[in-house]
Amino acid sequence: MGQYSFFIAVGAICVIGVIALLVLALIYNRYKLFVLKYSNAIKSLILLNGKYFFITIPSHDMKGCFDNEKMFASLSPKDYLTYQLVYKRKIVKAAIDDVRTNVINYSAYSDEIKRIRQYGHFNTEKLLKNTKILLKVEERCFNKLLLKPTLNYSITVVLVLTNIKGEQRSKKREKFDALQIEKILKASSLKNGDFYLDESVWEAICRVERAKVTNKIRFSIYKRDGYRCKKCGIKTNDLEIDHIFPISKGGKTTYDNLQTLCKSCNMKKSNIVEAGTDIYVNKVHSPGMLCDKCGAPMVRRSGKYGVFYGCINYPKCKSIKKI
Repeated sequence: MGQYSFFIAVGAICVIGVIALLVLALIYNRYKLFVLKYSNAIKSLILLNGKYFFITIPSHDMKGCFDNEKMFASLSPKDYLTYQLVYKRKIVKAAIDDVRTNVINYSAYSDEIKRIRQYGHFNTEKLLKNTKILLKVEERCFNKLLLKPTLNYSITVVLVLTNIKGEQRSKKREKFDALQIEKILKASSLKNGDFYLDESVWEAICRVERAKVTNKIRFSIYKRDGYRCKKCGIKTNDLEIDHIFPISKGGKTTYDNLQTLCKSCNMKKSNIVEAGTDIYVNKVHSPGMLCDKCGAPMVRRSGKYGVFYGCINYPKCKSIKKI
């Protein structure tokens, strides 16, 4: 019987609490409607908001998934950001410029807000009884109506290590502000043809391209090549994935640019572009001219003696052609 009485008491308290909340909500709603209808500060704010336009800034946060533990360990969020900014530099730069425009406009907007933020002035002589509640509700409504544009730009990069099934094992996260992003954008804009002059940019791109060779892609290439080295034809457990057109020369991690090599052949090949390699010649390097000595593509270069075409395998091959 005592337990039954306890539950009745708890139920009664809950009912009383709900009723009290409903009453408070009705009182607040009454004061809110009054404020929105008669507050001079609210009316001035609504008119001011109509004068200002702030640009909506989309999120450019990035996420990369990799299943090669060794490559994942060598890869940093900054590497991945650098790689992505090569392709998204225009939209990211535009977003940073838009944020700066917002900041300039918001400075003027804030100055006008200070001028009109004067509570307690109502366009009616008949006020509600509790002035203290009235002013608090007015302040709350005013703050809710304030425009809140994006005034800071940042990109959060998340790198996820998964197993071959795509299940997460660990992750790395880093947030970059506008100044850090602009520094990377500036470094990646320094180019000679298709080659980046800043070594850190090249290294970051290469690390990401190597990390893109997932285990799924790796086993797919092995299967396509019959689990044999494409150079010597040996069938061994010591097989590796090679970029036909080397990453360091601008090659990409795509199926047509990957091949199976044994460890020995891969070490001999290194980052040399071999004769007869036509992948990416027309896509990445111009004008599709081949070296007379080693058969590799020639690329446009500039140096002490002007502009010329040099072998992509420089310095191992120093063949040049004058323009």
